[in-house]
Amino acid sequence: MLVNLATVHYLLKNVPEAMKYYHHALEVLCNIESQANASSDPRIAYPLLAEFGKVNMSLGNLHKDLHEPQLAQEYFNQAIIKFQDFIDKLDDVETKVNAKRKVDVTLARYN
Repeated sequence: MLVNLATVHYLLKNVPEAMKYYHHALEVLCNIESQANASSDPRIAYPLLAEFGKVNMSLGNLHKDLHEPQLAQEYFNQAIIKFQDFIDKLDDVETKVNAKRKVDVTLARYN
């Protein structure tokens, strides 16, 4: 929900609000990740990695649009790390291949 709000503000060129919601989404994801790690439930922890990646990718795009290449690169790097962690944790080889293909396509759009 927070990511959707952030994206709407981003599309409306309301950068401060978009940034606020993206950062809040990261905080919420961190809190959920802490709880998931405490419970050791991979069904919760693994999808969070992909969500972290999406939010970091969005923040990277926002900073890219603001002509802040260093910050953009930092967020893009974090997104890549989270997406790679997500892929590494998948059990099924075929699922890994399809997920990697999606990440490659997503990253190609932003380079």
